[in-house]
Amino acid sequence: MVRDKSRIRGNIYSIVLIVILLVVLVVAGRPKAAILFYNRGAYYYNRGLYKEAEVLFKRSLALDSKAAITNYILGNVYMKLGQDDRAVEFYQKAVYLDPRRVNAYSALSDIY
Repeated sequence: MVRDKSRIRGNIYSIVLIVILLVVLVVAGRPKAAILFYNRGAYYYNRGLYKEAEVLFKRSLALDSKAAITNYILGNVYMKLGQDDRAVEFYQKAVYLDPRRVNAYSALSDIY
């Protein structure tokens, strides 16, 4: 009976450890996946396919919302699409996340 309890306890600890490791892997993998979406978005952006780029940059931000560069580039996408209000929103996020992002300040000044 005591052996069974210690075996059960050992199994529970193993399961908890596995769950913790899986959570860490999922969280650690998010920025890598965000980079993949960002790179694919940049590919489309550089080819003038702004709607396609928008979708991919948004997916990137869904995985890593604190990426100032992605917010800035998404602002550029909205400028190309003629959506100045949306562009301002993302430029402001970029500045908030990285106050040294001079190009976002410049883009904002161009709008205003």
